[in-house]
Amino acid sequence: MSDYAAGVRRGGPGLAVWGMAMLVASEATLFGTFIGSYYYLRFGAQHWPPPGTPEPRVVVPLILAGVLGGATIGITARHERAGTLRASVPLAEPNS
Repeated sequence: MSDYAAGVRRGGPGLAVWGMAMLVASEATLFGTFIGSYYYLRFGAQHWPPPGTPEPRVVVPLILAGVLGGATIGITARHERAGTLRASVPLAEPNS
């Protein structure tokens, strides 16, 4: 197998660096599009938000995100301290 097919590079940034750069660029594009569409709709509409739109309820989703995120981090930290980090991998990779 050639070095190129095996992913071996001579000099320059590695493939992981380029992969992370592409991920960051795609996420920046996604969020930039979200922000751009918000301002396009906000300044293009005469009344924003449109009449009849209910107020968003954010308290319960924020609490759930905090509890679930904190639980995942806590379980992973406990497994890491015990030296059994492999046991917490299903939390991050549900298909494994």
